[in-house]
Amino acid sequence: MLLRTKKRDIGGNNRNKMALAPWQRRLHFEPLEDRRLLSVIQWSGGPLGTGTNFEDPTNWVGGAVPGSGDDVQIGSANSPTVTINANENIRSISVATGATLSISAGALIVSANSTIGGALTMTGGSLEAGGSGVTLTVTGPTSVSAASLYAYGGATLSLPGLASYIAGTGTTFQASGAGSVLSLPALTTVTASGGGGGGGGRRLDSLARRRTASDTPLTRRRGSRRADRRTGHDDGRSLGIDVEAQVRC
Repeated sequence: MLLRTKKRDIGGNNRNKMALAPWQRRLHFEPLEDRRLLSVIQWSGGPLGTGTNFEDPTNWVGGAVPGSGDDVQIGSANSPTVTINANENIRSISVATGATLSISAGALIVSANSTIGGALTMTGGSLEAGGSGVTLTVTGPTSVSAASLYAYGGATLSLPGLASYIAGTGTTFQASGAGSVLSLPALTTVTASGGGGGGGGRRLDSLARRRTASDTPLTRRRGSRRADRRTGHDDGRSLGIDVEAQVRC
């Protein structure tokens, strides 16, 4: 339906104008900024529930490997062992008691609060937490050898159950950036994988913060070298480590 109205032009003459009815007016849309909803990705273990590979999409509900915006949940059904062999950058992870997370290569990187309540086994690769106020805590049984641990950007990486560490070539314990904490309160022993003076070279550098149990010596099994908490370097006679130190093994 068209409505006809009268309107005077600049010269004062009447002229007809066609007006559109409300339902004939054109609608204008403005594009909104792109937004991605955070999603929870749950471990299924595949059709039989016996899968182990983190990188296999069939092992996840929804058929897709988790990404940087995803919150990962690994439950205890079937007591799964989930293995990481590549770089995996996710938002957060929750591993239930009864499950095992195994890292043999690559890296697991989180940017939001996370808890590994099941077992953690590392024979390579790295575990990393990044971001102000972010905490990654491992409360289950913990075994780490030839692997690296990183906290940066104000994050805290806490492994209260790690009592000993077997070093590998080029592996690093590091907290970098203001407020970053690598908390290893039970760590008392570092063993060089090659024995004697071999394995990865020992090097201790300054670091933002590395927490150890108060007055707990760090011993090196090969050669019976004890920690000198007054020094921050390996002088060949002691495996020096400070309360605030980076350990490169």
